[in-house]
Amino acid sequence: MFCASFSNKEEPPNFKMINNVDGLLKIGIGEDIKQIEIIAEDNNLTELFFQLLTHGDEPKIKCQAGIITEIVIMKLLKHKI
Repeated sequence: MFCASFSNKEEPPNFKMINNVDGLLKIGIGEDIKQIEIIAEDNNLTELFFQLLTHGDEPKIKCQAGIITEIVIMKLLKHKI
């Protein structure tokens, strides 16, 4: 059984590929961007999770069968007035 979901959004999803936590700093985020989907280049989410912890972030994770399948990072952006 194949199940697909389609969206009526006009803009394409925003995906960025990184190879480590330092790649997050290179991503430019504007006021119009609310969410960015990050893809780990080597698909090692466990290593990325521990890099985030040592970086001082508090990521939320989702697991299936003891394997990390999703990492959620919430960042608040400060804008100069």
